[in-house]
Amino acid sequence: MIGVICDAYVQGVSTRRMERLCRQMGIEHLDKSFVSRLTQGILCEVAAFKSRRLEGEYPYFFVDARHEKVRGEGRGKNKGPQMEDW
Repeated sequence: MIGVICDAYVQGVSTRRMERLCRQMGIEHLDKSFVSRLTQGILCEVAAFKSRRLEGEYPYFFVDARHEKVRGEGRGKNKGPQMEDW
């Protein structure tokens, strides 16, 4: 049950939907302080993840292109750079 609540919180499920979800699992009342303690634990884990030390190499590939609206053949369309332009 705790895993479901945590997963729903991470996915941004609203409080009303969370209460409905818990009722479907057989929990009639969801103590808001219990949920608050759970979410605080998640926030602590996120903070630890964000402040962890990164070691090693992290290769990446960055691609960027600019698309412009151009008029051609009687209509406007978005166009980016073509391979033959390189």
